[in-house]
Amino acid sequence: MTSLPGPPPDLRSADAALAALLLAIDPIGLGGAVLRGAGGPVRDEWISRFRNLLPAGSHVGKLPAYVAADRLLGGLDVPATLSAGRPMFEKGILAAADNGVLILSSAERLEADKAALIAAALDSGEVAVQRDGISSRMPARFALIACDEGQADDEALPSALAERLAFHLDFSNMTSLDVSDAGGIETLRKRMAFATVPAEISEALCTSAIALGIGSLRAGLFALKAARALAALQGRSLVTAEDAAAAARLVLAPRAVRFPAADQPEEAVEPQEPDAPAPDQDAENDKSSPGEMTELILEAVKPVLPKGLLEALDMAVLAQSAKSGGGALSAKAGTRRGRPAGTRKGDPRNGARLNLIET
Repeated sequence: MTSLPGPPPDLRSADAALAALLLAIDPIGLGGAVLRGAGGPVRDEWISRFRNLLPAGSHVGKLPAYVAADRLLGGLDVPATLSAGRPMFEKGILAAADNGVLILSSAERLEADKAALIAAALDSGEVAVQRDGISSRMPARFALIACDEGQADDEALPSALAERLAFHLDFSNMTSLDVSDAGGIETLRKRMAFATVPAEISEALCTSAIALGIGSLRAGLFALKAARALAALQGRSLVTAEDAAAAARLVLAPRAVRFPAADQPEEAVEPQEPDAPAPDQDAENDKSSPGEMTELILEAVKPVLPKGLLEALDMAVLAQSAKSGGGALSAKAGTRRGRPAGTRKGDPRNGARLNLIET
């Protein structure tokens, strides 16, 4: 069986440009993005466009992979302390980036303990410091752009931090970036605040995440936020099925570890007489059910699933079919082989051995 290709480059390029727009609309809510692949002009262009989408004056700072804990969180400012004659505190990189963006270079080299500190700040929106005789809490609400240049599977941004970033973009073999622009990011942010998500869409996105084998609840929340940003981008106050499908393609697809196999035909069930419809039931029937919405979302995700995932699914289905067939065969052969143990009812004409003594 030949290996299935990954997502088309043009679709990956369009999705990468769209992710930059959505992240500019809601950087704090979406957490940030993982940019996977070797550094190059396309990745640099993505970062440049994202920065240009942010409102004027937005803080964009750099975060080195090899960073000490006191530089992350802050600590005693020795020169200021000596000058003032009392302990003086110096902000760390995370607190200095409050309401801004941090760009992490060589993210695959970030140590696990530093990743945990950054993840804690993303969760709480603040930095707590208790060291060198100083106790302080400072706001630290920021988005993180992690540039992951790892080549091997074990060379990657620590998963505890990666799962807190909404978008996982693969720039491998991407030769260009689609032009996507939107004027008035501040206006789009205000519009997003009023965007609502119907209950059936919320349920469908969460169900789709489970169907794709995604264990983290954050993925579903990120997909909901991305859908609201998409609705704002389209000038809508209500999230539609198209918004949900696009959000799932951007957020859920890169995290997928499986894809649900096609349902097997069920045995015919005796039809039952339906109950009398409620007065407003006809209006409700016009809406898409969560099950139909889930199918729509999964179909939208399918073209951009990680390379090899569908191939692995096909192999698993074939293996399961072979196992099922082999099980039936071995059950029949089991009456002719092995040491006799006890007796049971049966028909010798089917190949079973007759126990003359017990008979």
